[in-house]
Amino acid sequence: MNTIGFTQIECQYQVNENSEMRQSTLSEFLVDGVGLSTLFNFDFGRPWFGRTCFEEGPASLEKELLALRGLGPAWNQFGTGRFVLYRCHCGCDYCGVISCQVIRTATTVIWKEIQYEDDWFPNLDPPFEMRIPLFEFDLEQYESALDKFLTDRPAE
Repeated sequence: MNTIGFTQIECQYQVNENSEMRQSTLSEFLVDGVGLSTLFNFDFGRPWFGRTCFEEGPASLEKELLALRGLGPAWNQFGTGRFVLYRCHCGCDYCGVISCQVIRTATTVIWKEIQYEDDWFPNLDPPFEMRIPLFEFDLEQYESALDKFLTDRPAE
């Protein structure tokens, strides 16, 4: 059984070499104490994959949280029904996302097939080849960690 945690990290990034350096606070998923971005080897000097459901506005966040809890359908712009863990700073899934299936049982929340998703370049190697078959979290620990993060994080 895995453990889940959530935190916030600070990073600076530049969209391209001609743009200003930007400061951003991003939410991070911790699985067994390790940032999911670390497992996927993200470069936080770039904005890609920095945005999570926690950076969404209140109306979107409510729906996203239901999906993250496995209590509602996940939606993404590809129409695959997979939950988007990380997306581009612009909010467009077509830049590519890291997504998974979220499955809730009576005692667990399962993240299945955590991987890069993109439909623009299906014949090219994905920029993140890492694929994690499964994380399984105790339902009570998952809900408790999520509720604590939502309560403790600074208000927007």
